[in-house]
Amino acid sequence: KRQQVQMTVTETNQEWQVLHLRVHTFAACAIVNLQFLPEKLNPVIKPLMDAAKREENTLLQNYVASCIAKLLQQCTSRNPCPNSKIVKNLCTSLCVDQQLTPLAACPVPSGNVQENSKGGPNSDKDGVHHTVSKTRGIITLYRHQQAAFAITSRRGPTPKASKNQSADLASCNLSSDPDESQKPFIVQRRGSEFALT
Repeated sequence: KRQQVQMTVTETNQEWQVLHLRVHTFAACAIVNLQFLPEKLNPVIKPLMDAAKREENTLLQNYVASCIAKLLQQCTSRNPCPNSKIVKNLCTSLCVDQQLTPLAACPVPSGNVQENSKGGPNSDKDGVHHTVSKTRGIITLYRHQQAAFAITSRRGPTPKASKNQSADLASCNLSSDPDESQKPFIVQRRGSEFALT
């Protein structure tokens, strides 16, 4: 019974948070649509941005995005203008989904691993046609080539990376299937896309 009560409390708390966010969001949307912006914009901007990032309902997210666009239009003559900060925040939210935007800090095996083979760093035998590092190369292409090489190779998988590179790669690898842990990032990216388009 204790676990059931805890689950009920948790579910009720989550529902309350969703409804609380929606009430504040619709109040902010009403203020924007009436073109009656207060002196301090934080109570209007915060619920709109939170809804763009966390609202799972696509229709509401789209409506909030249109309100953010109206807010940006109404704030162009304000001094100081919050538009640059809002757009920067939306662009940051757009890049949270690691399925579409890989981490810049996520390293890939560098060319020195392939240099140890007979053909050198650009050997066709290794399945790699270019050098990839944190700052140079096309990471996705490298990974596709590495996967294709592992599938078609008769001598087994691609050469292993060094220990420190393996640890870094393990920390940044994600599964290709969107699971529950990825859902908030997908919702946040979608909200930012709606607001920026």
